[in-house]
Amino acid sequence: MGIIAVANDTNSSKNSSCNIYSEFECGNGECIDYQLTCDGIPHCKDKSDEKLLYCENRSCRRGFKPCYNRRCIPHGKLCDGENDCGDSSDELDCKVSTCATVEFRCADGTCIPRSARCNQNVDCADASDEKNCNNTDCTHFYKLGVKATGFIRCNSTSLCILPTWTCDGSNDCGDYSDELKCPGAITCAADMFSCQGSHACVPRHWLCDGERDCPNGSDELSTAGCAPNNTCDENAFMCHNKGCIPKQFVCDHDDDCGDGSDESQQCGKCT
Repeated sequence: MGIIAVANDTNSSKNSSCNIYSEFECGNGECIDYQLTCDGIPHCKDKSDEKLLYCENRSCRRGFKPCYNRRCIPHGKLCDGENDCGDSSDELDCKVSTCATVEFRCADGTCIPRSARCNQNVDCADASDEKNCNNTDCTHFYKLGVKATGFIRCNSTSLCILPTWTCDGSNDCGDYSDELKCPGAITCAADMFSCQGSHACVPRHWLCDGERDCPNGSDELSTAGCAPNNTCDENAFMCHNKGCIPKQFVCDHDDDCGDGSDESQQCGKCT
């Protein structure tokens, strides 16, 4: 398997075990979160995620936007009031919010009443109104005014759900945490897509739109009918294993492809 160190940050290697939309494949085959690349801290054991030539020459993948410091963050994290880039460049040149002072701005820009923030009901389409809330005690949870017991806390939202709601195909937590690590299989409705590795179901019209709707991004993979990118950028070199690396990585005495094809016989002609 070759390193996903590409000028346009795409990879078509069928042998890769990493998610090509949400993960970066290190030169040694490890998979790390794509957002961790080029952040100044080596997360790959071989430090390939911080290689200077890679970070200086890449463009962010589809669905991600570049920071001034060359990091890449998801579109949804732009202008959300959080310093996701690390240099605050994701919060610059943001349009002035049209939300009133009595309203809360969702991560996608939608305005909702501020009273709906952290009320254990998902009002924002992205559930951002129920994230970063104070710790929620689900022990004495009131549902529709009736005291109920046996509820559990969702992973990153303030919502409380019953254990029987887990692994039922419905995104009850707003962040799909109730549909992860589920045994067996589930049958989604005809107009829904079954996400791989979970019991989550998403609308089919969300497939191949460049946004990760399934917890693992499987709605953006070839298994969902998305066309793979089988070519490299004009400034990139295609490895024998079909991976793409910047042309500057060829003949630099590092096996960036992972199969040695960037350091093979053509290097005798390199100057």
